[in-house]
Amino acid sequence: MAANRNRINKDWKFEDIFSLNKVELDALKVQVAAKLQCKYKNVGGPPFNFPWALSVGGTPPFDPDVLSKVVKEYEDLMSNKPTQQDDDDEAVFKTKVDKWASDLSRASSWTTVINACQLSWESPNGPWNQGYITSFWERMVSEDIKWDHTLDRKVGGCDVAHMIVNSLALVPMSASSLMALIAGVVYYVVRDEAVPAFLREAFLSVKVTWILGASKDEIINLSIQENIEQHKRKRHTEFDNIFQVRQWMSMMSSMSGDKLDPKKAIDVVKYALIMGDPLHPADNPTWLKALLGDKPPTFANKVVAITSHGVHKRFISENKISIKHPEMVRYQQVVQRVRAVAGFEYWDLLHKQVWQEMGRKGLGHLPCPLTSALLLDPQIYTSEAFNKSERENIPMWRDGANGKVIQQAMVEVARCRLFDHNVVSGVSKALFSSGSHWTAFARLNGPPHWHIDTVLTKEFGPKESWNDSVKAAWKYVDRGV
Repeated sequence: MAANRNRINKDWKFEDIFSLNKVELDALKVQVAAKLQCKYKNVGGPPFNFPWALSVGGTPPFDPDVLSKVVKEYEDLMSNKPTQQDDDDEAVFKTKVDKWASDLSRASSWTTVINACQLSWESPNGPWNQGYITSFWERMVSEDIKWDHTLDRKVGGCDVAHMIVNSLALVPMSASSLMALIAGVVYYVVRDEAVPAFLREAFLSVKVTWILGASKDEIINLSIQENIEQHKRKRHTEFDNIFQVRQWMSMMSSMSGDKLDPKKAIDVVKYALIMGDPLHPADNPTWLKALLGDKPPTFANKVVAITSHGVHKRFISENKISIKHPEMVRYQQVVQRVRAVAGFEYWDLLHKQVWQEMGRKGLGHLPCPLTSALLLDPQIYTSEAFNKSERENIPMWRDGANGKVIQQAMVEVARCRLFDHNVVSGVSKALFSSGSHWTAFARLNGPPHWHIDTVLTKEFGPKESWNDSVKAAWKYVDRGV
């Protein structure tokens, strides 16, 4: 890559990578690969012959030829689902299906070692938790924690039938810790400094189990399950659920060939229902097997099945169908998050100002003070979250343009209550008692009007001249204790 196309910036900061778009990240990958001398896109081919990756504990590095054989075996098995012959009794047919399912599960994954350029550098689900990532990086650099080369991470999210092998962008589980490594390496590369040897080794030693048929959303589901099971390491919050549904809504139209409409809550639920366990692709619920018939359980066939056989709310209820998500199992739980996505404008800003900042301050192990009850309270949404019959009940002061002003104010009063008054260090309950409380307080003493501050300033002069009793009263109201 020509030097004048490289991004060189001596003032580059660790967190600057989070402001880049996909095109900029892809260009940066090429620059990093050249610096670390590993293969990616057009970097490292003859005559240089850079390695794709390093061997880790006997696991060989990525090899496109081996990948080709693995994918062929998987696709051949997937397309050859057994069909019952006239002379097959039930026991014989069941034995055939069980063997096929076992063989397919075995062939559906491949363990290898890749370099981190072969991963997606975009956040898989909502904004990156920059606070957590920065904290992890600082602990790694200070050797408080050591990079575990032997850790096997599950990856997927790549259409193996149409992939470009030299420019993979696999979606990993445990993405935050990997992003800390990536952002750290990028920090040295962009500043045109020598990359420490231990970082280069870690970057070229990402051991992965590639689940060949897993969609991006199925990998995210697995990752969320792991985070919930290991909540002491990285606490799962309602933000994750909302961002998950938002991700589904952004992907489902293209993934389904426009057969599923993200504006319809029932279609979002349908999309969630057909995401299975990518580790066991043949292990589908009875109702879905019935809809598929003799067709193999590819994602495309599942889409056709769920959109062509009268699957509706009543069907879901009568068959007691559940969603493979640890915190959104039922129809109504998904619908709640669909409303949240539609009715609140500033999820990313709220996440950054509150939850990311808690992570940055080393407080990410605490319960999030913006609880599910608060974030799913209909009282914080504009009319975009509701159907026509419900919209007339939304007051004008929190709808339309006014509603967006109130929602911005809600972000600021939440941030102020947590950090300006140090509530976060002892938080053990919700930051506000309800959505109505939150919106009302934002209207009363949030930007742009700051009514309480304005009244006190008129009565007692500039804030810096208030006596101790006025300051105490103001803090009591603003802090909410």
